[in-house]
Order: sequence, then structure tokens, then C-alpha cells
Amino acid sequence: MRKKNPFIYAVILLVCALLQNSVFTSLHIAEIRPDFTLLLLVFFAHQLGTMEGKIIGFLAGLMMDMLGMAPLGFHSLIYTVIGHLFGLTRGKVYVDSLTIPVIFAIAATLITIVTSFIISIAFLPLRLSSVLSIGVLIQIGMHAVLAPFIFALLRVFKLCSEHETQML
Repeated sequence: MRKKNPFIYAVILLVCALLQNSVFTSLHIAEIRPDFTLLLLVFFAHQLGTMEGKIIGFLAGLMMDMLGMAPLGFHSLIYTVIGHLFGLTRGKVYVDSLTIPVIFAIAATLITIVTSFIISIAFLPLRLSSVLSIGVLIQIGMHAVLAPFIFALLRVFKLCSEHETQML
């Protein structure tokens, strides 16, 4: 079994964050864009564990903050929390081809929404209505549909440790 290199995961995540905020901006449904970086982070945190998940989550969030319109630290905090929580699943969750990626995607999106809501209450009360819109349901649906494909694609590129995660 080969040793995982967190640097490779971090580079892939940062490139995805860059592409998401530049090339993929036209990909949207009802002005809601899928968060490919979030879905990759969930997969990578599950592969690497909590410490590496937090580090690459923070770096990807920092990239998203610098490229987007959010205040500095907004995505960094959210992605660090996601990296930690999904890093806890390493070695504990059996990842199949469909069910777990969908559950992970829905859970990550809901955690992102709840964290965004808390941050908005504390620091951005004027943006609170954008956190609690119908677009949230569209984004949950998009992530649930995209997650199995992204997880399968990452598996094809051999970015998973089948022995540790028991991925089918």
C-alpha cells in the first residue's frame, strides 16, 4: 500500500478552488453554484484524517476567501470545521459507491449552511436572508447528485486507500 501525500491532496483542492471561482462560475442552476471544493474536501478529509483535513480545509478556504467576495476567514472557518468533522470518519465509515457519498454531501452542505447561519448572525446580519433561501435546497440536491460521480472519479485516479476506507 502506498503512503498518502497530503501535499498532493492540498494542491488538487487549491486548483479546484481556483477553477471554481474562475472557470466554473457559469455552472449554476437558478444562480446557485455547486461547491466542488467542498465535495473534494469531504473526500480528502475522509482519506487523510482530522489534522490533515483541517489543514487542507483551511488552505482551500483561504483560497476561496481571497478569490471570492466573502470576508477573509469565512470559508476558512467553514472548511476547517468540515475537514475536522469528516476527518473523524477515517477508518470508521464504510464508503460504498452511492449511499455514503450522498450522505456525506448532504451532511457537509447542511454543516456549511448552519455554520454560515451562525457567522451571519454574529457578523453579517444583513446577509442572513441569503443563507436561508430556497437556493439551499437546490444546492443540497446538486451536491447529492454530484457526490457519487466525484467520489468515483477520485477513486479512478487512485486518490483513495481502499484498504483503509473499504471503498467498493
